Amino acid sequence: MSSCERTIIRKVFSGSLLLSCVFAVQLSAAARDGVSTARSVDRRAELVVTYTNVFPQSKGCALIYGYFGSTVLSHLRQFFIQDCPAGWKYITETESCHLTKIHFVNDKLGWGACGGSLVKLEGNIGEWKITEITLKNDGGQPLIGDIYFANDKVGWMTAGGIYQTIDGGFAWHKLANPSSSPIGLIKFFNLNDGWVSPSFFGDAMVTSDGGRTWGKVSLPKKAVVTNAFFSSLEHGCVDTKDDGLFCTFNGVDWIAVHNNLGGHLYFLDRRIGWIAGSKVHRTEDGGRTWKFQLEFQAASHSGFPGVMFADSKNGWVWRGDSILKTRNQGNDWIDVSQEWNKAIQKRFDALNLADWRP
Repeated sequence: MSSCERTIIRKVFSGSLLLSCVFAVQLSAAARDGVSTARSVDRRAELVVTYTNVFPQSKGCALIYGYFGSTVLSHLRQFFIQDCPAGWKYITETESCHLTKIHFVNDKLGWGACGGSLVKLEGNIGEWKITEITLKNDGGQPLIGDIYFANDKVGWMTAGGIYQTIDGGFAWHKLANPSSSPIGLIKFFNLNDGWVSPSFFGDAMVTSDGGRTWGKVSLPKKAVVTNAFFSSLEHGCVDTKDDGLFCTFNGVDWIAVHNNLGGHLYFLDRRIGWIAGSKVHRTEDGGRTWKFQLEFQAASHSGFPGVMFADSKNGWVWRGDSILKTRNQGNDWIDVSQEWNKAIQKRFDALNLADWRP
């Protein structure tokens, strides 16, 4: 790796200041590959946008992130947009180290997963001080699946097992490998009580001792869990591959509540929640009954559907290059894709000219 490339990794959020460095790296890569830089770009290349995740913030705001590229160029840029009730703004983009997961403990402190690396984000949004952490753990360095921090010191991550840190992410020790299937989400309510959901198919599990031991969710049928969300150890719902949606209201007994919803689950509390797939439904009784809110047909079906709410009113649903938001609990949804994608298109055009000018 060149010194220029290392600079990019250290300063991935510094925006246009990196363009000369990026250009030098791309020239070098083109020379190594024996490709003419002037011929390597089709000026008719079309923008490709994918929204990947939404992280809730305070005051009804959220940090939206995803990536953009083209139908011709192979490199991708990750973008960040902040959306609040008062309005939205395009924050920045990165060219290296695409963050697959982000978790903030407050508006000025968070962590991100970049492959097998961990980065610490400190400061105001979009003006983060970035610290790349070389992971020290006792189980190798596989790809990071998810991250969750309870405070500025104690956190957990999934990476071929479950790991915990008590020093802000610098040292990790393996707690358990409770499932043979890949683990997707990991969440904790406090320092002791938490849960995990599978990446695709597998088991949902809960812990009450900080992750040292885990108990498998026992469903009435031998159902394969595809998605889960818990608001507490006593309440949660799981979606399954073939057997529909199950919910528990005491942490022990699981009840089949719906046969044909399917999608990504999110709960604000024990009562209010949503599930998003090709349609969006809302529950006000913990999952016993569901009310239809939206027919969600994304223009691009790449990626998985997602739903997230910052509070009881402000929420987002996304898939592929489409994202919609609501300011009234999901009763009405506004498609903001066209407006936001125009801002991304401007950045794409500017970066194309700056990065690839012959």
